[in-house]
Amino acid sequence: MSVKDKQKLNLSILPGISYNPATSVSVGVASSLSWYNGDPKTTTNSSIYAGVTYTLKNQLKVSVLSNIFANNNKYVLAGEFRFWKYIQNTYGLGTGSPDTAQDMKFNFFKFNEMVLRKVMKYTYLGLGYDLTYYNNIETINDNESAISPNFNNTYSKQNGIDSISYLASGLLITAIVDSRDNTTNPYKGVYGLIQYRTMNKVLGSTSNYQDLIFQFKNYQSLNKHDTYILATWFEGVTALNGTVPYMILPSNGWDKYNATGRGYVQGRFRGRDWMYFEIENRITLTRNRFLGMVIFANAMTASDPDSDVKLFQYVKPAYGIGLRILFDKDSRTNLCIDYGRGLDGSSGIFLNLGEWF
Repeated sequence: MSVKDKQKLNLSILPGISYNPATSVSVGVASSLSWYNGDPKTTTNSSIYAGVTYTLKNQLKVSVLSNIFANNNKYVLAGEFRFWKYIQNTYGLGTGSPDTAQDMKFNFFKFNEMVLRKVMKYTYLGLGYDLTYYNNIETINDNESAISPNFNNTYSKQNGIDSISYLASGLLITAIVDSRDNTTNPYKGVYGLIQYRTMNKVLGSTSNYQDLIFQFKNYQSLNKHDTYILATWFEGVTALNGTVPYMILPSNGWDKYNATGRGYVQGRFRGRDWMYFEIENRITLTRNRFLGMVIFANAMTASDPDSDVKLFQYVKPAYGIGLRILFDKDSRTNLCIDYGRGLDGSSGIFLNLGEWF
């Protein structure tokens, strides 16, 4: 296949009905766009994911995620845009928190854009900007009446933050190592990220704080046909100083791709410091790669200084199995249908267009 052929756009569109423990039944459309801006031998495939979803819980989600690689990977543009009108359970802070849920209603807006420059093979350095905004935050009971005190306003009052609306606005300094052979569904390579974030009132942030984000993903093909892939993923957020508003604290299912923590409802574990690990066996079942399966296990831990809960004091594991249906051969896009199970009877069906990591 010529370079010109490889540069064509590969578009996958998936309308339909799905289910997720955080959203119940939802209807919507998800699309994935993939292409090359240069020779595939020296240029990673660019991709854009966009989705619009409406759920039986009256949640509206509009999300656009992008990773764009210039010719020969000289520059990378990584972006994230979201607008959600959302309802979600929250359980307090730390992985030792009891299984007592409170419903939160809120509007959520996020804009994140990074520009990275290739400085050596597979290595990129860059700057970015992040804006995360929550407003009209309300904790409600089954009759949709406000309840107080609640997890959000108790934490906010202790830290001198308005519990109805808060905003984080600041600069990002990022270093990335990326040797993956494909960004949608890698067969081999590594991805590593270290990001320093500084949120400041000068830029409109509700509070001043600094934190550090780190990720590492490894993909290893265990045979010459790339039909058995061992994938591992480690991610963490650690606070350096300052006060992070309650909903902006790291939590499972609130990473860029809403992928962490299959086996638990989104937002089940939240904390000032948060770490996550996952391992997944990806097995191709048919010669034409149309069908595949995965077996996965993960674990997470989160701290809560106010309750003196330390990181790794409580670790919450989960495991599961999933089906893969090839949706677009050129971009390697799969339809993912997974069942995950955690502790205390936690379980759910999780659907995605493209691999979870």
